[in-house]
Amino acid sequence: MPHIYTRDEIAAFFHACDIFRTKTDRSNAPTVLPLLFRMLYCCGLSVSEVVNLKKRDVDWHDGVLTIRHGKFDKDRLVPMSGDLSHYCKKYYSEIHWKSSKQHFFTKRNGTPYNTDYVHDFFLRILWKAGISRGGRGVGPRLHDFRHTFAVLALKKMHDNGMDIYCSLPLLSTYLGHSSVAATEGYVRLTREIFPEVVSKVSPISAFVIPEIRINEETN
Repeated sequence: MPHIYTRDEIAAFFHACDIFRTKTDRSNAPTVLPLLFRMLYCCGLSVSEVVNLKKRDVDWHDGVLTIRHGKFDKDRLVPMSGDLSHYCKKYYSEIHWKSSKQHFFTKRNGTPYNTDYVHDFFLRILWKAGISRGGRGVGPRLHDFRHTFAVLALKKMHDNGMDIYCSLPLLSTYLGHSSVAATEGYVRLTREIFPEVVSKVSPISAFVIPEIRINEETN
């Protein structure tokens, strides 16, 4: 069962992330991690998509990430907010302005970050943020940033007046899913966390499958 982070948990996590320091000054983790984790949360990416980003894939001028060989080996474009684009530009000026490294997120020795390395830092920051964890298979997990993004995106589209089932194809494409069916699980999560969404779904949906009443006298 995915863990959907509360706003307080997100605030605590990124506060702990922003002040996180390693035991050695040779690590650039305090510079890399705040942006890396924000990409996961703000763009709904998987950790493998983030660590595989190359410098050429991050366009902060137009605010677009190019995800290459994502889910099902598909490429897609992912828009960023203005704040996140500015963060990318600032990060690039600090890390890459004289660098020939190809990957966007790299260690100080030039090797790219990998998923295990990021997961290890995630657990350490989660502990410092005071967010309890049930252990392996229980969570909160690193991948739950993606689930949280999806649920909040559906909620936001609903709040802006879009029927939740009309917004599914948009979210499915954004997340890189192969079909809308792969995204439908987020509707259930949204209903559980924001029950008011269900009561305000467009009245049109009530007539897609009409109610059938059986006449007991003729049955």
